[in-house]
This record gives sequence, C-alpha cells and structure tokens, in this order.
Amino acid sequence: MKTKEIGMMKYFGQFGFDVSIKTKGRADDEGTPLISGNTPDLTDLNIDSEMQPLLAGLNIGAGAEYNISGSTSLVFSANFHYGFLNAVKNTSQHLVDLSASTLDDITMYTPQQFKPFAISLKVGVLF
Repeated sequence: MKTKEIGMMKYFGQFGFDVSIKTKGRADDEGTPLISGNTPDLTDLNIDSEMQPLLAGLNIGAGAEYNISGSTSLVFSANFHYGFLNAVKNTSQHLVDLSASTLDDITMYTPQQFKPFAISLKVGVLF
C-alpha cells in the first residue's frame, strides 16, 4: 500500500508473512558445574537438534519514501515481526532444571519455548 506523492514524500504500509529456514544452530554459554570438578567447555555448542527447521511469522510495517532527485529516493521504515512458531524444540538436552530437590531428580530434558519478536528499522536508497 503506497500513497501518491504528497509534497516530496510517499507513505506506505506493509503487511505480510515471514518464513525462515534454519541453516545452522550454534550457541555459547556460561555455567557452573553441579559437582566440583572441571568446568565444561560451553563455547560453540552444536544445538541444531534443538532448533526448529522452519519458522513462520507476521510482518507489519510503515514507512516513507523521500524523493531526492528524479527516480532516486531515500526510503525508511519500521516493521514489527511476530513469530507464530516456537523457534526451539520443546525440550533441551543442554539445559538443566536446577529447581529439583536432589541430583537424582534433575532432568536433562528441560522444557523451553522461544517465539521470536522483533522491531526492525530500515533505511535505504531506491534508484
């Protein structure tokens, strides 16, 4: 949706869907061992098995286009991205539930949920 030129500006709205495909899942973390000993290496963890392969979400935005000269324009917009799907699988093999009362009750399959939300600001030049 875009308006006709008002002065030197055009205004627009955006509405659509975002689709993302996972390419690689890596993470760095900090931790304290539950039992005294060496601290495990928690850098460059492979978390591919815990990530969803596909994400979908809603994208809503608004912006303006300022005509600089001829067909050249400066464009700026703000968008809100709302994720529909959980970005991670329901349980994690890397997270530990520390609310357990004994070491025997600690489960390595801690429930997790992460739905991506973002606000993006964009600036560009159209030729």
